[in-house]
Amino acid sequence: HQYIFINRRPIKDISVSHAAYKSYEGILPPDKHPIFFIFLTIDPHRVDFNVHPTKREVRFEDKESIYRFVNSRLRERVKEDRTEYTKQFTADTSAVFETPRYLPPGTSSLPQGQAFVAENLELSYRPSLPFIYLGDTFIAVSGKGGLTLIDHHAAHERILYERLLNGLHSMTRQLLFPKQVRVSGKEHKVLLENREILKAFGFEVDDFGNSTVIVRTIPDELDDDGISGIISDIAAGFIEPNTSFQSLRESIAARIACHGSIRGKKILSQEELSGLLDDLEKTEHPDQCPHGRPTRLFYSLHDLNKLFKRK
Repeated sequence: HQYIFINRRPIKDISVSHAAYKSYEGILPPDKHPIFFIFLTIDPHRVDFNVHPTKREVRFEDKESIYRFVNSRLRERVKEDRTEYTKQFTADTSAVFETPRYLPPGTSSLPQGQAFVAENLELSYRPSLPFIYLGDTFIAVSGKGGLTLIDHHAAHERILYERLLNGLHSMTRQLLFPKQVRVSGKEHKVLLENREILKAFGFEVDDFGNSTVIVRTIPDELDDDGISGIISDIAAGFIEPNTSFQSLRESIAARIACHGSIRGKKILSQEELSGLLDDLEKTEHPDQCPHGRPTRLFYSLHDLNKLFKRK
């Protein structure tokens, strides 16, 4: 359901619709569509309703101003209406659960302060641990009032993304051996044209000739091994048509965050998990990664009772 009204008249306008979609960028997954009802009151002299016989199409005197207004206001409302909840994930529960302690088969004890990995997504149980890994990506957290399941890669992605956009990323790292990256002719051109933007994100890139750039510095969040991939990925963002400066910054930040976030078999300690969840809660949109995928899912006790058909 998507409706736009200008001076109480229902209309269809690609520009206004696009502004609405952009306000949800990084919040909704690409395959999802927002529901919106937009009511605008505009000076009749600044909008022409006689573009089409049905009067469902209009021509704005200043289309760019309307676009910016709709986009900025919707972004503000999306931020205001985000459902917030704060959980005391780091509370010490060891004093509450003294016995019994259930450990996975073949395990006699767990090192102090380390997280536990449940193989094959089987929920192994040890009450004295506030965090339990399911596989090597998902984390189950028991908080007040329910259970939260967290994708640690997506959560870290959201944290890095907002830090990068706010200029809070860590120091730039000088490469001991500058990396040569061969790209297409078009990518080579846009990378050199946008060196100042790249520098703002921690990349120092120079021309090496023959469709090759040489990378001298990278953000500290990135590993040396992934330089070629991230440079090509960023170049693809530069090539995308009709991209505003803000959208370009968001695109670069999302790509760096994706490459720089927790991956693979890395298992975080209890202390690291506490820090991750605390940092996630401080972000503007903690419930979605920059691509719109969920970072966490919360099941209240009421939800769990319904799932188990107890109510």
